[in-house]
Amino acid sequence: MKPIIQKLLSDLWLDKGKLILSLMASILAVWGVSSVMYGYLLTKRDFEQNFLASHPADLILTIEGEEDELRETLLQHQGVAQIERREVLTGRIREEDGSWMPFAIFAVKDFEHIRLNHFRILTQLPKQESGFYIEKNAAWFLKENVQHIDWQVPGKGDLTDAVIGYVHDARLPPARMEHMVYGFTTIDHIQPYLPTHVQRYLIGTANPDMNRQELEELGRELRQTVETSGGRLRSLTIPPPGEHPHQNIVDGVSLLQQSLGGILAILGIVLLTLILLAWLYPQMIDIGIMKALGASTRVIFLSYCIVIGCMIGLGLVLGLPAGYATAKGFSGFIAFIQNFEVVQELLPIGPHIWIALLAAVIPFLVSLHPIFIASGINVRAAMSQAFFTPNALLNKWTTYLPTTSRFKYLFNHLFRRPQTTILLMGMISVGFGIFILGSNLRYSIKQDLSLYFEQIDHDLLIYLAEYQQKDLSILTSVPEVASLAYLTTEKVSFHLTEKGYGESRSLKIFPPAYSIHPSLFVHGQAIPECDSCVYINQGLMDDFARMDIGDPLLLTDTNGRERSYQYAGVIKEMGVLPGLYRFSNSPLERYDELVISLTADASLDAASEQIEAILNQQGIVVADIFDVERRLALLEDHLKVSFVTIQLLGAMTLILGLMGIMIFLSLTIEERAREIGILKAIGSSTSQIARLFLDEFLILNGISLVIGFGMSWLATVYLCQLFGEMVLKLGFPPKIDGIMLLLSAGGLILLQLGLIIWRSKQKIRKSARGLLKT
Repeated sequence: MKPIIQKLLSDLWLDKGKLILSLMASILAVWGVSSVMYGYLLTKRDFEQNFLASHPADLILTIEGEEDELRETLLQHQGVAQIERREVLTGRIREEDGSWMPFAIFAVKDFEHIRLNHFRILTQLPKQESGFYIEKNAAWFLKENVQHIDWQVPGKGDLTDAVIGYVHDARLPPARMEHMVYGFTTIDHIQPYLPTHVQRYLIGTANPDMNRQELEELGRELRQTVETSGGRLRSLTIPPPGEHPHQNIVDGVSLLQQSLGGILAILGIVLLTLILLAWLYPQMIDIGIMKALGASTRVIFLSYCIVIGCMIGLGLVLGLPAGYATAKGFSGFIAFIQNFEVVQELLPIGPHIWIALLAAVIPFLVSLHPIFIASGINVRAAMSQAFFTPNALLNKWTTYLPTTSRFKYLFNHLFRRPQTTILLMGMISVGFGIFILGSNLRYSIKQDLSLYFEQIDHDLLIYLAEYQQKDLSILTSVPEVASLAYLTTEKVSFHLTEKGYGESRSLKIFPPAYSIHPSLFVHGQAIPECDSCVYINQGLMDDFARMDIGDPLLLTDTNGRERSYQYAGVIKEMGVLPGLYRFSNSPLERYDELVISLTADASLDAASEQIEAILNQQGIVVADIFDVERRLALLEDHLKVSFVTIQLLGAMTLILGLMGIMIFLSLTIEERAREIGILKAIGSSTSQIARLFLDEFLILNGISLVIGFGMSWLATVYLCQLFGEMVLKLGFPPKIDGIMLLLSAGGLILLQLGLIIWRSKQKIRKSARGLLKT
């Protein structure tokens, strides 16, 4: 066995080109598999540890009553371990360019005693005793080294405060994703702007492993406790146990990493297996010589296994660290986008072991079969491999085709080693398919969002600080304003049969003349003159999963008054919080929201400023202005992390696939040097031989690209529905990114043809005698 192993290693060492290509294939395959697996593990760990380290609250209660008495009463409940007051206030803040943007204020009793929904103070500026800490991710919207901020609370005028430092809160959705600045201060600092005798409490339960049903039962008990103590529970919120506030984004990224990453891992394994086979088949003549000299099948089989094991081992030594480094960069980028901090601890040894096994054992096991077949071949068969076609059935079938002998030769040669050809076709198909899948998914989402904003038929949503009754027809005198509608919103709680408490949401009421595009009704339809019909947007579809259209629905307003409605369907409403909708039969008596459509040539910024100026002249305070461009940017930024994941995985797939194809083509041309010599010896010209290679791989690519496109389309249909439901609670209609399809298919073929021409001409320039000695 030792002489055979030495001979195999010596042959590889003498043929440096083949050795380098084989090692590159091994390293590349291991890198592809390990980078995806490590990336998933590191990103998942960052999500979990950043979120869990914040000690998320299990319940959030908003209570009306005396603070100290109610707090002590709640703390005495056996199910409550911790309670902390945490107020939330919304307003507006001036960003760097001077325009207004949303400002979310989180107020604590004492920065020194934060136990729930924990955030970390990063820096504290000197000589500033009161003011706001700014969340580090939100500092991007403000001027560099800003010392003071201008902000507003609806109805309270302009305010100015100092910036006293910066914090990091991993629980919050990224500020750049939400297009919002987060500020942190004390409750005393914003007390004048808070409602009197109303407190918001974070609750930490005695049992940290309570499920949703147990938390609901505890919520009912705490409601009774509050009411028994003379207070009133305004709202009760149960954050999904153990889930990040943007868990749907987290799940979407994980889905992409697992599904596309799994395919990429298979692609890497196929590549390594393919390269091993390309190296093994030219050894047939050598195997015949070994057997003629007395080597047994068993010794040859074990010798080749050891050599292949060494090649895979070298790939692991270099490929695993490269994959880990790539994954660290990927997880760091995702952490930056999601406002997380990268966990610096090393992974335990277990994940390294199973990733190494996945990258090495599977291709080794796949290679055992061809090694076994090759080592068992007899001397005569091994010595006659040039122009050898073992697939007799296919060869017989092609004799009946009304084609030239040239085409029959091409087709038979292409499938003379079916295992190799199928693996190569699989690699091209999967590599091309996964890249097109990523492009199609991203294109489908963008097209669906663009179509949605064309269908909503308005450009500005203006939220007012207080309810109004004034006639604002003066706004239609603005040249840019095409139409105006008044809407009103109310805070309500809905009661579903399987829950014992009401979830607080906003109910938006449309005036009689208001219409919604029919295609925006996901379920149900607009029912004329149905004052008792209530719709929801897709954000509440999970809550209403057991409700059928026409079922009764009980809503409770902030004064505790109940009214019965009927569930009428789902309206597609993107870029807003989950809520409910109703169409009024009579004109609205008051309103707190304006919906404005602008002319085609209007400037959103200019129109917004002019409208706000008119409203201020009328004594109406604007809480916020939301234009379609901002809503679209908000949605795209929510999906940005998913788009980045798709693009990175697609790029890795493309790199892996293209480099793999180049390596395989180089090895194939090396293998067929003797065949090229025979063709030259019988009179074939350089251009004719080069054309044979070109046509052969054109056939291979044509079949592979058709299969890859079919695979990508099926996966696009599946992922558009699944990914859409996970991220935005609604599937996306699948679309084909035709431009990317043509560019990627054309680029793939041109690159391969260029390589074939370059490598084949290098061999063809040699004489027939020189090639036959190869």
